[in-house]
Amino acid sequence: MNNDVTLAQNAAAGNSRDREKVTRLAYRLAKKKTERLCKQYCLENRTLYKCTLDNKWGNKSSDAPLCEWGNGSIAWMLDDLTNNKRLNKFEGRKNAALINYFSKIVNSFQFKERWKDWRRKRRIRVPEYIKALDNDAGKVFWKLCDQNSAPNIAQMLGRDPKEIDHIVRQIYTELHARKKMYTLNFPQEVSLTIPGPVDDQHTQFDLPSMEISSEDQLYQNQLKASFYQLSWKEQFILEAMVIDELDVKSVLVALIEQDISVKHGVPAKQTTANQVYYYRNKSLAKLKRLFELNGDATAG
Repeated sequence: MNNDVTLAQNAAAGNSRDREKVTRLAYRLAKKKTERLCKQYCLENRTLYKCTLDNKWGNKSSDAPLCEWGNGSIAWMLDDLTNNKRLNKFEGRKNAALINYFSKIVNSFQFKERWKDWRRKRRIRVPEYIKALDNDAGKVFWKLCDQNSAPNIAQMLGRDPKEIDHIVRQIYTELHARKKMYTLNFPQEVSLTIPGPVDDQHTQFDLPSMEISSEDQLYQNQLKASFYQLSWKEQFILEAMVIDELDVKSVLVALIEQDISVKHGVPAKQTTANQVYYYRNKSLAKLKRLFELNGDATAG
């Protein structure tokens, strides 16, 4: 039997020495992934707290409190990677190493989505009075938090647009009556900046900077507005391939798992890499057009 399989099984069975070895294997991956994701979704924390991961990031004041998200994120990732259920699934096929098993999980689209759920406390903060409105009301609530429009939400959930529009109005009515409208104002997940003209083959998406000029801020807002004018599917592909820089194989897996087709008449499971690249390029070209239109509108 693969030695790493024995290691994983022993750790899951409660062997403290092997549990420590497994944790050490996963720690480096968890720390590296946290360093990237924490900065990507840091937002205003950078101005308020000292970063425990990078002393060049965050507030430099000697009396600034330490940010808790870094260590919390590493702990969450270690639990996700090394819980007993996960370890017992490891089979070491073709003599695969446990570290490679962990690496594949960490770099998957699904792992990041679970991390975002934890980071933003999704799935556990939908008010009960919202859930009671409709079976899909919780999903609609979170997609409103992500700044999705009712038509896009209807497409995502496969519901009649009129039904979703009704649910959205109900949610707004409930929140307004309870003076809870602020609960929809979650930090934006997509932080986009472009250092130069938008180009459909060389678009660059960088981490947000807390110290940018008013001109750059206008540029960033213009790009964000353009991004949110794309369809949910276009946003999904660009976030996966351009912002998260996932390779096409990972994107194909995500498309199949979520049953998303990028070409009319072609089922998700039959989607090819060329079709994904074509859809990405079309989406980038559309983003460029929207960006230019929004720029013209701003200038006018």
